[in-house]
Amino acid sequence: CTYIDPAAFRRISGAIASVGSGTASVRLISSQGLSFDAVVENDSYLLDNVSPGTYSLVVEKLRHVARTYTVTVTDTDVTLDVAICLYGDVNGDGIVSTIDAAMANACARQLLTLTDYQTACADLIGGDGRVTTADAACINSHVRGIDQLW
Repeated sequence: CTYIDPAAFRRISGAIASVGSGTASVRLISSQGLSFDAVVENDSYLLDNVSPGTYSLVVEKLRHVARTYTVTVTDTDVTLDVAICLYGDVNGDGIVSTIDAAMANACARQLLTLTDYQTACADLIGGDGRVTTADAACINSHVRGIDQLW
């Protein structure tokens, strides 16, 4: 075992940006697979007594695409604001709109490159990491009120 001076423990905290009702969950996962749930209140989270190291911070919420951040704790507290988006909200503005359908369609036709997270938001069919015209059609159907995503 390695002794860690209690004075080395730090705090990780930040704001959580998302839309709709409900509370997000935030979990810190160590490289050894140990996980710790954050205290989440009023769209912010707090993890106390975190030892130095590199962690994955996973943010989840109902109807939203989970997002993972890498956090490195050294000799100071860490403030990291996070954001998660609704399924279908490709541009991250909090609304699933025709803009999102157009972005998904452009990506499917290889006219637009999306970030990994935007791809996850647009990949509604199959979850295979690819955006297809069928994904774009699902977003468009949601916008038109024909078939709701959630």
